Amino acid sequence: MTLTYDFPEFQPGTRLNAIGFQTQEEATPVSNTGVKWTKDEIKPVFEVGIDWIAGTTNEARSTELMAELGQFFTDEFVDQERGIGFYQESYRSTLGIVVGLKPRGTGRDDCYFSIPGSVVGAIAHEKIHELIKLLICEYDFHFSRMDLKLDDYSKTITPELAYTAYQDGNIAGFKAHHWHSSGSEAKGIGRTLELGRRGKKGSGKFMRIYDKTVESKGEIDATRIELELSQESAKSVATLFAAVPSEDIAKYIFDIITSSVDFIARDASERLDRAIRLDWWAVIADGREKIKLTGIHIKSTLDSAKRWVHNQVAPILATIVNAFANEQDWNDWFWDVVMNGEKRMQERHHALVNVDKKLKGMVMG
Repeated sequence: MTLTYDFPEFQPGTRLNAIGFQTQEEATPVSNTGVKWTKDEIKPVFEVGIDWIAGTTNEARSTELMAELGQFFTDEFVDQERGIGFYQESYRSTLGIVVGLKPRGTGRDDCYFSIPGSVVGAIAHEKIHELIKLLICEYDFHFSRMDLKLDDYSKTITPELAYTAYQDGNIAGFKAHHWHSSGSEAKGIGRTLELGRRGKKGSGKFMRIYDKTVESKGEIDATRIELELSQESAKSVATLFAAVPSEDIAKYIFDIITSSVDFIARDASERLDRAIRLDWWAVIADGREKIKLTGIHIKSTLDSAKRWVHNQVAPILATIVNAFANEQDWNDWFWDVVMNGEKRMQERHHALVNVDKKLKGMVMG
């Protein structure tokens, strides 16, 4: 199920996998380029979602995480009896989650998890928030990639419009590009504009704008804007999604995608911050907020444990303290309890402590 965002002044709703259109009662200018909506004109409505999650965690916890994901998605994993990529062993779930184990000759102890859009896109935004927070706080998951998508069913933006703007120099946010076509005259030709670079030479952001109608053979009649985030960018966005309220995730996906690129009339001003947006892009981008992925922290599950002790355990603890004859007896009893608890700590408890230490210093770049 995709997250639906009714553009531009409508808040993210709880409707899932639904497409709606809103009409405007009065003609209203939407940008300083003079574009106006007529009385009964259909305004664009977009579907947004997460299209891929990938990353690594400690291999010692691979079985535990597979079991947790199996329960989370009502799924089960099957040993593929072969390797995948840099990993000597692999598992694949019935829904399509891929797991790689035992890195080849690297001395590393990580395992790889890849959750495709067909899986992560099938859950509600509340569950996405829960999933990402689970991966970060419980499994110290290192996000290496996260893909975000925006489907424009009104086709206000098209690959051709975006490519023409690029050729004219009316773009900000990306420099490198690749323009290509696929398909045939009989089945339809789909065009794609790729912006940015992958890998070490890239910025951690790579965008594709393409004809989803052709690519999906008519199942999704839209222009798709796809933002591929890698390494630190993926980590930053994952942490943001774990920190914000679950009901706001759809809006943040929309804002992050549309904040990553701007199509502007450069000849109107030498300064980018004063440049006027191209009319068709203003229809889309004037409705979003600029996202800055800095200074974002999330609370770990350990914080919840501390609150539970404070709210639930403190009264009985105070009762026990007052029952002791002197402070030394109380102190001896308390540390005996702590030491006993430390001996009973399981792997997940130690992992929680390690993740908590990391999260206290986590600042998005």
